[in-house]
Amino acid sequence: MEKLKIFGIVVALTLLLILPVNAEWSQVGETEGSWEIATRTQWQTISGQEGGSMEWQYTNISDFAGYFASINFSWLVNEANWYEPQVLKKLEIVWNISNIYVCISCEDVKNFGGILDNMLFYAGSSVNNSGFTANWWDWWNTHLVRSHTDFNRNWRDYYEIQVSKKAETTVLVEIYKFGLDGATRMISNEYTVSSDFWDSVDLSLKIWHEGKGYLYGGMTDAIYTGSWSPETPDRWGNPQDNPIYNLINSLAQVITSVLPSSIRNWVNQFGVWAGYLFALIGGILFGIVSTVTPFLPLLLVFYVVDAGITSVQTGSITPLGNCFLALYQFVLMIIHTIVAICQTIYDFIHFW
Repeated sequence: MEKLKIFGIVVALTLLLILPVNAEWSQVGETEGSWEIATRTQWQTISGQEGGSMEWQYTNISDFAGYFASINFSWLVNEANWYEPQVLKKLEIVWNISNIYVCISCEDVKNFGGILDNMLFYAGSSVNNSGFTANWWDWWNTHLVRSHTDFNRNWRDYYEIQVSKKAETTVLVEIYKFGLDGATRMISNEYTVSSDFWDSVDLSLKIWHEGKGYLYGGMTDAIYTGSWSPETPDRWGNPQDNPIYNLINSLAQVITSVLPSSIRNWVNQFGVWAGYLFALIGGILFGIVSTVTPFLPLLLVFYVVDAGITSVQTGSITPLGNCFLALYQFVLMIIHTIVAICQTIYDFIHFW
């Protein structure tokens, strides 16, 4: 009987070591701005509430093994007026885990009154010795190792943040998107820490929203002590990045590292607007092509029939011959254009 008691105590202690800690979060200061619901794990705004923030913390977590959060949205809706060139509604969350920062940004961007509408999810992590800086967007733009993908408009996507102990001196940060198309690993970054990092960890959480529109979302999270091995999907895809935007952003990061802060802010903003500009141009071209393409077969038939009728009326085969010659030249032009594009891409890659 005594052995059974000892065995039961050992099992209980083992379970306590691997189970998540029900961390006693405390709010730092007052909730600022406008919210309909503002708790650490649930956020809601209504139309007309354009900005708000709150900050929470849990300090001195001993024998820290990891942190997990799952985030989902029911609404994230931008309300743009028809005359506004661009309107943004977003919710950002930043975790500070003893100076290792993890950040996500959920955004609904409408251009030209909603003609073009993009739902974006940004994820990143880095080290920030200056803490929550006043100009967070500048720091987020130039320092965070990040990637982005699109929201799925069926609102069935959800996101997982995993911060775990990969080795005695290595912290692993991973963020996954889960949706109908499977899992996407947004980031997987490692950071070197001292061996005593795990003895006492401070965890802060900052949440804020801005822009026209409304949102409703929430998260579940857990802090782990002792040991913890996060579950990861067996297979995942890559973020659907815009390569042009990424190139501009990378160049901006290199340039801004050596420029004065006044010029750096301008370059950062230019990079953001340039990315949106390329996305806008691509969206317009896609809209034109997707609108015109269904009518091309009808136009082709009409063109050939018209040439045939003209040939019959004039008693000459020339109009019909000109028709097929024009079609032949059009096909050749398309082929030459594709070849030129491929050659340009090859030359660029070869130069790079």
